[in-house]
Amino acid sequence: MLSQNMFSNIFVNPGYAAINESIFATAITRQQWAGLSDQEGNRIAPTTYLIAVSVPSSILNGGLGINMAEDKLGFFKDVSVNLSYAYKIELSKGILGIGSQLSLINRNIDFSNFIAIDGNDPVFTGVGDKSSSLMADVGLGLFYEVTDQYYMGLSVSNLLKTKGATFTEGSSGQPVLDRTFYLSGGYSFELPNHPGLRFSPSLLLKSNLASTQISLSSILQYNNKFWGGVTYNMQTADAIAFLLGVQSKNFKIGYAYDLPLSSINPAGSHEIMISYCFAIDFDKKKFSYRNTRFL
Repeated sequence: MLSQNMFSNIFVNPGYAAINESIFATAITRQQWAGLSDQEGNRIAPTTYLIAVSVPSSILNGGLGINMAEDKLGFFKDVSVNLSYAYKIELSKGILGIGSQLSLINRNIDFSNFIAIDGNDPVFTGVGDKSSSLMADVGLGLFYEVTDQYYMGLSVSNLLKTKGATFTEGSSGQPVLDRTFYLSGGYSFELPNHPGLRFSPSLLLKSNLASTQISLSSILQYNNKFWGGVTYNMQTADAIAFLLGVQSKNFKIGYAYDLPLSSINPAGSHEIMISYCFAIDFDKKKFSYRNTRFL
């Protein structure tokens, strides 16, 4: 769950790899419910680190992408590497990216910190202190964008719902990857009589068909340099996020603070986003001129 989800399409939709015409890099870190600990003093707050790079390729008529993530919740930690390719189709107004993705996920569980109510609980019998399982899965995505106007995306991750190895030889318990669907969209327009102000509402819907989350966001950008906005997650309703950011040429940095609306953690959540676009013209041709005065 990201508050700055309007900048996170590269992480949830492989079709986005075909959109940018330059090398595009993004990094996001999120500390949710900062400082939350259990009764034993263990830090159990959700923590997420994300980094992604996409590279256009005229030879492949599209783009290549790689993103890496570490997602920690309590005594569970997922480390993933995702490789993607997107085919680029230039339409009359915008660009359509059709993408596929190969994911490698290593799920780690630290059983040593769990405290069973029943010391003879069969779930923990024969389980070591730590368990890890390496799984592979695939994803698909469509992403359409009309520059400076609107975008739409539809994708699915963990399409195969891969199952990992069982925790013990005599156990049927095993990690399973959730098949998750993402629907995203956003619109951007200049406010009437205020050419320096641009308003951009957006939506991100996530569902594994068992539960669904809908995030509504809006940001107001001034002079293509500064922005501020809000994000609200309709299902959890535990916080409202306030967003601030600045853009300088090809560099962006954003910060979000989630103001808590529930008592789970009064300290709130913090999120930082950094992105940079390397404006490299891969199709640039070299020209030479011959002057008869210098034969």
